Amino acid sequence: MWVVFQVLLAAFGLLVAGTLGGCSTVDQAPAPAHEEPFAAPEAYNMFKAGLAAIVERFIDPVSAEEVALAGMGGLASIDPALSVGKVHDEVEVDRAGREILSLPTPKARDVDGWARTTVQVWRGARGYSPRLAATPQEDVYEAIFDSAVKVLGAHARYSTPSEARRNRLRRDGYLGIGVSVVLNDDREPEVSEVVGHGPAERAGLRVGDVLVQVDGRPVSGLSVPEVEGILGESVDGRVRLTVRRLRATLRFVVTRRYLIPETVSKRYADGILYLAVSRFNQGTTDEIASTLEQFSVPPDGTLRGVVLDLRGNPGGLLQQAVKVADLFLLNGPVLSTRGRHPDSSQDYLAGADDVAHGVPLVILVDHDTASAAEMAAAALQDRGRAIVVGSSSYGKGTVQTVIPLPNGGDLGFTWSRVIVPSGTDLRGRGVHPLVCTSGLYVIDPDTIARLVSEAGQGAGAESAPCPAERRDGPVDVEVARRLFDQPEGLAALFGRESIVAQVPGGATP
Repeated sequence: MWVVFQVLLAAFGLLVAGTLGGCSTVDQAPAPAHEEPFAAPEAYNMFKAGLAAIVERFIDPVSAEEVALAGMGGLASIDPALSVGKVHDEVEVDRAGREILSLPTPKARDVDGWARTTVQVWRGARGYSPRLAATPQEDVYEAIFDSAVKVLGAHARYSTPSEARRNRLRRDGYLGIGVSVVLNDDREPEVSEVVGHGPAERAGLRVGDVLVQVDGRPVSGLSVPEVEGILGESVDGRVRLTVRRLRATLRFVVTRRYLIPETVSKRYADGILYLAVSRFNQGTTDEIASTLEQFSVPPDGTLRGVVLDLRGNPGGLLQQAVKVADLFLLNGPVLSTRGRHPDSSQDYLAGADDVAHGVPLVILVDHDTASAAEMAAAALQDRGRAIVVGSSSYGKGTVQTVIPLPNGGDLGFTWSRVIVPSGTDLRGRGVHPLVCTSGLYVIDPDTIARLVSEAGQGAGAESAPCPAERRDGPVDVEVARRLFDQPEGLAALFGRESIVAQVPGGATP
């Protein structure tokens, strides 16, 4: 039986070599003392999936050759003595200035061929580089893809399986109890955050509680991912926890449910509803819509205005940006996207229900307002539905697609650009506020009146520079509040009869 097993192993080795092709090498070095296992078929599937996605979907035409060669160059981040390049019609691998491998180049757009070549280069270079041979396969994936995406621009990135999982949880939500865990000084898992209104908070868990047992299993000494894994293993949907709080031992039964991280904080004062949005995930639109409904008739009278604070918001889901803008629009275009892949070109239209019922809207932006956040702000300002206050935004103006890879990681890159209803492309421009507060750190009534007057007379968005800067202080919030205190100036800023009619005390120009 052992002989048969050895024969089968040998046959499988020949099959893999035949499938992925041979290579020309010289003077192979001795094997390293420690060599990580190498799964060629898995590597081939990874590279083929990544190259195919990029060649088909990246916003600009790009060849598999260009991306693959850039990726193979990433091997130098593991062993600086390695270099990979194209010389005439050969892919040449050098180590310490000496050629160790030479392979014929596939055609430039041959995804399958370049995936195989990448595997051959990796496998062949392992025989000459002890560092590369001793590097886990997942770490080599990271090195190659990190280098490959550099040809796709600043907004392209490879996420490892653990990073991709965290991104998905933040973007789409997760099944859990609503706690975050860290290891304290004694290497014990300690609750560092309890999600508001989540199962753990309702059950009575607090920040600082030390987890002793989860479903009867001791957890002291385990890593954070191991503890998180145990917390998510419950079959019947309930997690039984034993925790230490100061000197007391407490027991809880917590029912798991689907949780989407909250992204909207709310505050109401003097007839104005303030909504600060940290990012756009699957729950953002619902959070804003429910809050607008709650305060449609405030307890102290009439809702005078809404402030949507998008400062520091890095973006998130495009669909959520469109839906948030749609909350404040009656109909018509929201924005369009245009790319090379057929699915990347879309036209988004508003429905027929302004949830805020025409209440004046002021949006705060700054240099760190990017992606989906600046798209929502640009669409609402472009349609005359909102006044934007602050500094120019980041100017990303593009949409990224996220491609899942066979190892559980993700590949994200740009696949379309964004165009607002007026036809403006946001790339490199960002959102230019109608009321620019760049360089303004102290507020007085005269300054506010001047800003409103200049913007209302057309001296705002396009005719004057508004340098991008981080604006996380109270100044812009105060500017927004004072705008609502000046209905005539507010009406002049909107400049749209359908909107101006909703401004309390406003006159139709």
